[in-house]
Formats: sequence, structure tokens, C-alpha cells
Amino acid sequence: MTDADLADLEAAYALQGGRFTVLEAAFGGAGQNGWQIIGTVGLLPLPGHPAVGELRKMYLHPDWRGRGLGKRLLERALADAPELGFQEIVLETASVLAEAVALYRRYGFEPLDVLPGHAPAARCDMVLGRKV
Repeated sequence: MTDADLADLEAAYALQGGRFTVLEAAFGGAGQNGWQIIGTVGLLPLPGHPAVGELRKMYLHPDWRGRGLGKRLLERALADAPELGFQEIVLETASVLAEAVALYRRYGFEPLDVLPGHAPAARCDMVLGRKV
């Protein structure tokens, strides 16, 4: 399963030296109030490279795109990276996600050949990275 790490966020992120952040929005109407997760971003140490954080699970619900929230998620991850001891952040993405790729590039991410010691995910055709 590609997203198996989502089954136990504490074990998959916090206990591995990473962090998983959710962005929530309030919803409700006539007697209903609650919260809905509308975005996520995770950071994990790259196996064998503890000073390199891998940006993972950067998602934003389609209904919430175009409001600067993806930027907020990415900025949160960039702020968390040095706290977690990362000197560099890398990520895999798909070139068809043009808006996401443009966001990463605006924040200084540049193309890399491969993630060190890591096989790329089948659904991804780009690797990007930047210093923290």
C-alpha cells in the first residue's frame, strides 16, 4: 500500500524523527459544527541520510486550492526542517502536477537526479531538493 504510513502517523513520523502536519477547516451549519482535514504535509529523515528530510504527503483538497494554503503547508514544513535537524529537503513529485512543481520551484527547490539511497515511487517522475 502506497500510503501505509497514514495508518499510524505517530509510528511512521514522530517516532522516526519526522513530523506530520494537518491543516483543518471548520465546517457546519444549522446545528452542525466540526472540523475537516483539508491538507497535509509530512517530513521524514531519508533512510541512511539523517540530515536530509524527505517532504511527503503534501496534499490539499481540491476545493481549497488557489487560496495560498499550499504555500502555508510548505512554509510550515520548511520551518520544521531545521528543528528536526535537517540540512536539506528532498521530494518526489509528478511533472503533471504543474502547480505543485511551480510552488516548489518558487521556494528554491531544484531538480535532482535521484534521492540518495532511495528508489523512486512509480507514480513520480521528478525529484527536487533544496538546502534548509
